Amino acid sequence: NEVVAQEDTTTVISGLSVSDPDYSESGSSDSMTVTLNVGHGILDITLPAGSSLIVTGNGSGNLVISGSLDEINKLLDQGVNYTADENYSGPDELTMITNDGGNVGSGGEQSSTSKVPVTVTPKADIPTLSLSDSLPQMTSVRASAGTLIPLLGLMVLAADASETLSVELRNLGTGKIVDGHGNPIGQDMGNGVWILTPDQLADAHISGLPDGNNQIEIVAVSTENDGSTAESAPIDIGIVVDNLATSNGQVGGSAPSDEANLVIDSSAEATLIGGAGNDILVGGQSSDILLGGAGDDILWGGDLNGTGDHAKDIFKWESADLGHAGSAAADTIMDFEVGIDVIDLGDALDTSH
Repeated sequence: NEVVAQEDTTTVISGLSVSDPDYSESGSSDSMTVTLNVGHGILDITLPAGSSLIVTGNGSGNLVISGSLDEINKLLDQGVNYTADENYSGPDELTMITNDGGNVGSGGEQSSTSKVPVTVTPKADIPTLSLSDSLPQMTSVRASAGTLIPLLGLMVLAADASETLSVELRNLGTGKIVDGHGNPIGQDMGNGVWILTPDQLADAHISGLPDGNNQIEIVAVSTENDGSTAESAPIDIGIVVDNLATSNGQVGGSAPSDEANLVIDSSAEATLIGGAGNDILVGGQSSDILLGGAGDDILWGGDLNGTGDHAKDIFKWESADLGHAGSAAADTIMDFEVGIDVIDLGDALDTSH
């Protein structure tokens, strides 16, 4: 009978037995050998206490059992463990060769061969989705309405290269996934779910989220050729969208956070406010005021990883931004434009309070 096993799972093969027609003849020394062999996996068996059998190759694809016919059958009756090679699925075959070595009955050495077909069904392996240690700000985002929110620092890895890997974003509501130019990418599955390929993830942005708090869940999904799937542990991203018309022109002020934040604007003039953590502030293509808050912040007056926006940005410090004795804070301006941008230390150096 055919044995059906599952990828990366141990299956017990039962019903195996050997026989020898001249086993009971006089002169038999009662010693024979059974060899079990598979082409795409390993076999192992557990010897009972007190057994006189000799087993070699346990945990390999070639298992040899030597001893009496009765003991061999008792051992086979408890089952042989079969595990396919890692990530293997498809056909295999268990070959059983019985050899009496000339020790059993008359007529010299005799052997027989039998085969059992094995089918290893596929099983999707759990992929890995991770966020770069250098971008913890990605889990806590503050953005102005209409801003494209980049999905930074996400990395996805398949456990089995033969499987199809995708990235699924959930709870987007009316939002959608676009590239850096605002062109839709990926598949809209409905109900706030979008699917991307790993290549599309590199330039993926979220657009069109409703004002207020949004909790986005991202998972990596691995799909086998039979359609079975496995998914990674999720990464959750909290995104607060501020409508500048009702937030007094501020981004980040409506939802202060002690976490590391990404605070981002696009083309409107706004005041960007960081929290107490190590934030990244991105002003975009307009004249903005950037106030990092406590912590070691990274400040972009223009676009992220750009060279400036040719508009007057004010990089402002207050006393809390400087840290305290023994633990000074250091903010870094990444795209200061001489003759255009301004550094405002007035509130930081104000000694009247």
